Amino acid sequence: MPTAWKGTISFGLVNIPITLYPAFKSRDLEFHLLHKEDHGRIGYQKVCKKCGRILAPDDIVKAFEHEKDSYVPMEKDELEEGKAPNTRNLEISLFVKDGEIDSKLYERPYYVMPAKKAENLYVLLREAIRGSGMVGVGKIQFGNKEHLAALKCDGPAIMLNLMHFMEEMEDPKSLDFPSLETAVGKKELDLAKQLVGTLKGHFQPEEFQNTHRARLEETIQEKVGREMAKSGSVAPKGGDGKIIDLMERLKLSLQKGAKGAMEGKGAKESKVSRVAKAAKAAKAVHADPEKHSEKHYHRKKAG
Repeated sequence: MPTAWKGTISFGLVNIPITLYPAFKSRDLEFHLLHKEDHGRIGYQKVCKKCGRILAPDDIVKAFEHEKDSYVPMEKDELEEGKAPNTRNLEISLFVKDGEIDSKLYERPYYVMPAKKAENLYVLLREAIRGSGMVGVGKIQFGNKEHLAALKCDGPAIMLNLMHFMEEMEDPKSLDFPSLETAVGKKELDLAKQLVGTLKGHFQPEEFQNTHRARLEETIQEKVGREMAKSGSVAPKGGDGKIIDLMERLKLSLQKGAKGAMEGKGAKESKVSRVAKAAKAAKAVHADPEKHSEKHYHRKKAG
């Protein structure tokens, strides 16, 4: 697993050397842009839109556009101003109840791993967080940008969530949402609630699969097979001299995705069945709303 960040966590006078690892890995397929005629890779050059010259890295500066087409160039030391003196330290500033943090502020999770010989300090912090039922909050320099960070327990792990600053959030008042006082018809609302109840269940994330990616992988497998058959090419040899069966590798890599796609299909069919039942129930409510009202249901249940 690739390392995302190395540094320390300051917990009062205790410093814990740690490493951050991404909690999620992108499964997106990577595509390259090619010349359609000869399949050559496409390269890009940095060109000045004013003079048309191709620029080298030393010819480029960062600048802030303070008004249309008017810029203030910034020097490297100016861009570094305001950064924390120690950019490799996360100091826990306070502990708060988990419910106090608006979930909209969470950005990206990471696993926190202790460095060698720091396991005892790690466990000390983990159990202190777990025992308090609180979340540690501090600031961290990550990817040349300052972030808020929240530390919480997840089984044997400490999780770090990068967070947005409140000032980064868009003001919802700038959007024209329907008023909370907007009237809704009782029959329509009862019907909507009944539909919600019909689709009620427990969230099991493994049931939701990326069927688009699985289909893309299947298409790639088919096209690679056709290209190899057309050219009569032989699978490349590995470093140990053994033949690497490219098709077999693709099949193995697709097994998980294909299995997920089938599970997703089953879940989808199950959901379709539930939606059909909901539609039937909706029709019944529309035909006789009094019979299917909440009061009627409770009277029937009471006997």
